[in-house]
Amino acid sequence: MNTWLSRVRFWLLGAVLGGFSMGAQATLIGDDIDICHYFPDIGTVYNCVNDVVVQAGAGDVTNPTGVWYNVDVEDSSFFLDFLATATWTTTSFNGLVLQDLDWVGMEGLIVGLIIETNMAGWDDSRASFTADSVALNMNGLSFDADTFFNVILLTRHGIPTPAPLLLLAAGLLALRRIRR
Repeated sequence: MNTWLSRVRFWLLGAVLGGFSMGAQATLIGDDIDICHYFPDIGTVYNCVNDVVVQAGAGDVTNPTGVWYNVDVEDSSFFLDFLATATWTTTSFNGLVLQDLDWVGMEGLIVGLIIETNMAGWDDSRASFTADSVALNMNGLSFDADTFFNVILLTRHGIPTPAPLLLLAAGLLALRRIRR
């Protein structure tokens, strides 16, 4: 009976720690990022809104060009909503760059993008990313007030938070105890 009771205690401890680890998820909410439009090349900033604090909902909507589009960043995605009708100049780079995506909660590394857009002529070869930035090159493409981009960031997280480590330790201790 005593052995059964100790097993139950360890399983309960693991369940409690596991419940706490659910909330330890990486997010961009609360992160300070830079939202910039680069033109005429990737080395020249046209306009930049620095240190935007990412908020859930539309509280962080910003317009890095001052005219052409709004950007709304969420926990692991961002949305561009175009406001006017025009055609981007054909240069080596004319587009949006999000930088310093540091992921609150644990270090995240961008490993891919899922892009949904209705911009005529867009193909995913115009998008690029590093571990902490995303660039969309829209040079030569046209847009109107109905044009949008919805970009989902696919990430791999590198530094675990303490709760999953505690869960792992509790599980290993439980296995050791059960084995005895």
